[in-house]
Amino acid sequence: MSLLASTAAKLQVLDVVGALISNPRGELLLTQRPPGKSDAGLWEFPGGKIEAGEDPHVALARELAEELGISLHTSHSLQATVLDDPEQNLRLRMQFRRAEQWSGQPLGLEGQALRWVSPNRVHRLLLTRADRLLARDLALPPHYVISPEPGDERGFLDALERTLLAGERLLLLRVKTRTLSALRRLATLCRDRVAHYGGELLLQDNFELAQLWRFGGVSLSSAALMRLRTRKLPAQWLLGASCHSPAELKHAQALGCDFVTLAPVLATTSHPQTTPLGWPRFRELIQGYPLPVYALGGQSAGSYVPARTLGAHGVAGIGQFWR
Repeated sequence: MSLLASTAAKLQVLDVVGALISNPRGELLLTQRPPGKSDAGLWEFPGGKIEAGEDPHVALARELAEELGISLHTSHSLQATVLDDPEQNLRLRMQFRRAEQWSGQPLGLEGQALRWVSPNRVHRLLLTRADRLLARDLALPPHYVISPEPGDERGFLDALERTLLAGERLLLLRVKTRTLSALRRLATLCRDRVAHYGGELLLQDNFELAQLWRFGGVSLSSAALMRLRTRKLPAQWLLGASCHSPAELKHAQALGCDFVTLAPVLATTSHPQTTPLGWPRFRELIQGYPLPVYALGGQSAGSYVPARTLGAHGVAGIGQFWR
C-alpha cells in the first residue's frame, strides 16, 4: 500500500448531503453557519450528515426538516465530491441533491441566516470548501462569450443587450484601444447591464481594475497566464485562462484557475495561419483534466453537444455568440 493510500485509509469518513433548493425566480437557498460551529460565518447549501445505512434522500429530508422546517418530497442526485482534511483527520464525502418537490417556508431554526442567490452568483459568497466546487460549476454556463473590440459605444451596448436577451450569462470584455477613462465608462456600463441579467462579466488580464470596478473576475491571455506564479484573486472572483498547449493547461491548474479555454479547436478566419487542434487532439488534452474546459475556435451553439460528448464543459467564441 502506498503512503498516500495508507494516510487516506486512516482518515475518519463523514458522509454529508446538501440540497439545491430553488424558489420561483430560480434562485438557490444558502445558509450561513452560525457562531460556535466549525466554519462559522461561511455560507453553504443546506443539509447535513448521513447516518450509517441511511438513504441520502431520507437523510436530506430529515436535515431540512430539522434545520429549516420544510418538507422534502422528492429529490434527485446531482454530483459528489470527496475532500480530505488530514489536519482534522477527516475525509468528507459530500453529495448534492436537487430538491424537486418541497413544501413549507424555510426558517433558520438553528439561528442560521438564510439567503436566496442567483445560481451563477453563489460563488461570490464566502463558502465552505465542500460547497465551493459546486458553486464554481453553477457559475459556468454552457457558453462563454468573448466580446469583439468595441467600436461605437451605443452599438456595442445594443449588441451586448441582444446577447444577454439571447440568454448568455458569462462574458469577457476585451478592450485594447480605449483610454483608461473611456474604458472605465464603457466597462461600468457593461458591468451593470450584465449584472442586471444575473450574469458575470470578466476583464482581460487586469486584476487591479477588475476588483476596483467590481467585475466578476479576470480572464488571462496565455502570455499573462505563464507570467504568473500566484493566483492574485480571491476565491469569490472567477479566474479563467486561455490555453493552447499541455504546459499552459498544467500551469492554469497549478495557479488555481476556475476554468480554461482551449484553442483553436477548429480553423478560424481570425487566425488562419494557426493549425487547429482538431477534436481528437482536443479530447486527448482534456481527458482527466480537473478544470472545466471551454472549446474555443470555430465554435457555435451547435457545437455544444459534440464538445460535451468529448468532455468539455461548454463552448466559447465571439462571432457566433455576440449578437
